[in-house]
Amino acid sequence: MSEGNFVTKVANHIKNIFAYMADDVNETLTLDVAPDSVVQPYSTYENNEIKHTIDSARHHFCTIVGKEYLFKVLAFHQSLQKNSDSFKLWICCIDEIAYTILSSMELDNVEIITLDKIEDKELLSVKEERKTNEYCWTLKAPLIQYVLYNYGVKDCIYCDSDIYFFSDPSEIYQEWEGYSIFLCPQRDLEWVENAYGKYQAGLIGFKNDENARKCLTFWRSKCLEWCSGTPDTDNNRFGDQKYLDEVPTMFEGVRIIGNLGIDAAPWNLVYNNDYNIYEKDSCMYVENYKLVAFHFACINIFNDSEFDLWNFNYIPIQSIIKNKIYLPYLTVVRECIDKIRSNIKYLYNKNNVMEAKTYYKYPLPKYRVDIEDGSYCFCTIVSKEYLIRGLTLYYSIKKNTNKFHFWMCCVDDISYSTLSNMELENVTLIPLQDIEDEEIRAVKEERNTNEFCWTLKAPLVDYILKNFDIDSVIYCDADLFFFDDPKTIFENFQGYYIYICRQRGTSELERVHGGFQAGFIGFKKEAEAFRVLDWWRKKCIEWCFDAPQPEIDRWGDQKYLDQIPMKFIGIKIENNLGINAAPWNVIFNNDYKIEKINDEVYVEDDKLILYHFGSMIFYNENEYDLWKLKPLTFNNSIIDNIYIPYINEVRDTIKKLKTVENDIDEFYSNNDINKAMNYFNTQKYNDNTKKTFISKSLQNEEDYNGRQRKRL
Repeated sequence: MSEGNFVTKVANHIKNIFAYMADDVNETLTLDVAPDSVVQPYSTYENNEIKHTIDSARHHFCTIVGKEYLFKVLAFHQSLQKNSDSFKLWICCIDEIAYTILSSMELDNVEIITLDKIEDKELLSVKEERKTNEYCWTLKAPLIQYVLYNYGVKDCIYCDSDIYFFSDPSEIYQEWEGYSIFLCPQRDLEWVENAYGKYQAGLIGFKNDENARKCLTFWRSKCLEWCSGTPDTDNNRFGDQKYLDEVPTMFEGVRIIGNLGIDAAPWNLVYNNDYNIYEKDSCMYVENYKLVAFHFACINIFNDSEFDLWNFNYIPIQSIIKNKIYLPYLTVVRECIDKIRSNIKYLYNKNNVMEAKTYYKYPLPKYRVDIEDGSYCFCTIVSKEYLIRGLTLYYSIKKNTNKFHFWMCCVDDISYSTLSNMELENVTLIPLQDIEDEEIRAVKEERNTNEFCWTLKAPLVDYILKNFDIDSVIYCDADLFFFDDPKTIFENFQGYYIYICRQRGTSELERVHGGFQAGFIGFKKEAEAFRVLDWWRKKCIEWCFDAPQPEIDRWGDQKYLDQIPMKFIGIKIENNLGINAAPWNVIFNNDYKIEKINDEVYVEDDKLILYHFGSMIFYNENEYDLWKLKPLTFNNSIIDNIYIPYINEVRDTIKKLKTVENDIDEFYSNNDINKAMNYFNTQKYNDNTKKTFISKSLQNEEDYNGRQRKRL
């Protein structure tokens, strides 16, 4: 998806970003906190005496909250406690659950207001016809008026309850000094602001002076007249917000906040603008402005560890924003969840977590990995026999890009301990027990090592996507090797949920073993990808053996993949000949031209990026079986440009391995070297023997079948 299309897609959803309860926007309000009370008509400030003692706090805030925003309003309150030395917060509750819970908590410096205290005949007359979010927007001006009038405070700042203060709100008051009203600019795309408003209705302030009170009367009357979540471009209206465009020209003393750290939000920090965001002296900054308040709009809270950070569509969030802004906020939200755990079932978002658009799981310390933005994420599974291969794969990635992270699942203790001792950069090791569950353990004993590793692929990918803060990961068999930068792969993956490669093998091979490769397959952190993983996992738990059953479309974990394009959407099928090239598509057929041009290897016109050295046996650092299943013809170009470079890298890996392990014999195959099908000895391979090797691959098939060694 192009950047332009991405921004457009996000902007098309902007009309909903102020929705109060994402899954309840169609229900009407039914609050009945004080059922026997008589609703009093609203009286303006000018016609009444102050009803309460003037509050002495320096900072005055009000907000509106329903049950699904309780965690957020508690986090908002906690941020004020932390960052303001003198504040008062008025919270208007729109449902009984919110009122009951908040009233029982006796929050410091908080006044709880029931809805009946501010409703009058005009508000009640529009209540039934408006959705929850629309009615909450309609209530903003009346709530501010209520606070200014009844408590006689000198000013009041309205905040959406998903605002969080990262530093002293005095910064707002300093900018506001000498003015009657303050507005925060959206700092969004011009056409978005033209449709939805230039100023943010989620953070707005009014002094208790005649000018500001007139503005509140204007805003209140406009919202009573019309306050819909569907933009009315003909009349220049959207919700409560578009009316604010008129405020700077209609009223005096309006301060447009220029501080980028006040009301920072996803629409001006995450998917729009290119501000320099950094940490200095334990404080976050946007350009040269300290972060004061961030608007955490459109977050769904599914439980105390799973969240949707932007519930309208997927947006990539820079790591510094996620780790230094979102993560601290979610940490406080989790603390607030603990405070009201007895009432928890009423308060979580009711949507299916699998439908999250920008899924995020709160990372426990073991899952907090520092991954640079734009990094390529890979994972693999290694046993002791595949440890050298897995390490060689790792070094090939590292050689071709410096922006990557690699998860290695170790199925035996010796692999885990050996790799731990190597202290590999950008690597996270996963012990088998971290992904095993009862279902996996139940089938473990009946499967050989290869079959068990195949069974683990879907659980491993699912585990990584759900526990680590990444957007996608590609699973690689350990015997893959990168010859070039993986950039092209991830560019081709953009805009899709699943990434798979065609086998490009013979028709018989694909009939038996499948048309797609299970050794190189990618998944996004998206609901559709999780559905595929769940389906693939179930299939492999049910049956995953190295015994082809083409009549019922089964072989290992791989033949199942033939069904994916028919069952699921968002599938990228890779056709680049240089991606996941392998013996079955460049040697079996011998149809593709392999050549080196300017030190780069090509398969026909495609640069070789990735080769799958499947079914290869390592006897020791000098002796190999290039394909263990049957005799094949390896021409000079394939040997010189693909296998020799790989074997040289394998030998380098072995040298590095020997620095931490004196005896590495157990990492080699224990297969009988006398039964090698395509025996290769690096010490005996030279220009004079290349032709011999090639001819013997053809001429001595009977000798191979007779299990006689062929040496170069």
